[in-house]
Amino acid sequence: MQEIIKAYHEQYKEVDAEYEDLGGESKIKIEVPGLPIPVVGKIDRMLRHKETQKCAAIEWKFSTSTWGYCGRPNNQLVGYAVGASEKLGEPVWRVLFRLNGVHISSKDGLVSAKRKADPPRSIFTQDVVDFDTWDIEEWYKDMREKYALWCALESQGYFPKNTRSCGNFGGCSFGPLCVAPENMRETFAQCNFDVKPEDEWERS
Repeated sequence: MQEIIKAYHEQYKEVDAEYEDLGGESKIKIEVPGLPIPVVGKIDRMLRHKETQKCAAIEWKFSTSTWGYCGRPNNQLVGYAVGASEKLGEPVWRVLFRLNGVHISSKDGLVSAKRKADPPRSIFTQDVVDFDTWDIEEWYKDMREKYALWCALESQGYFPKNTRSCGNFGGCSFGPLCVAPENMRETFAQCNFDVKPEDEWERS
């Protein structure tokens, strides 16, 4: 981990120096017109460009499959732009999307190429993703469409399980509740997934 941090700093210290840090892990709460509940989440970091004074959000991803993500279209990134705008009280149109590829063969922030003749490449990549009013309008429409889908599923008393998203990003924390038999879900919900560490069980 220390090697990764050092390598990242060496590659991005000049880029990072262009920005003022406005804080990280910032909670956001977005009121979407037409929805009875807000969209909530956390932004990895918010920045202000020292020269232009324009603000931006930054999103980090770690993956062994660096081709599995794209900066656009990406509703999460647009949501960060919307949330950062509301949080800061000024328009935020840019998200810095930094993807860190975790490879077994990587060393000092570089991964060896498949051919010896090719130079090693960085495990870090950055996309500068700029949005406009169309992206924001589409995001609001997408949120309303998703909510309508949830309502339709709720009216049927059913929600799809074992989708492609269930195992992403370390797995969904609601997995045990989702796959539990219906007569056991209330018990799962009441205990709030509070599982004692093994050593606590031994002491009790």
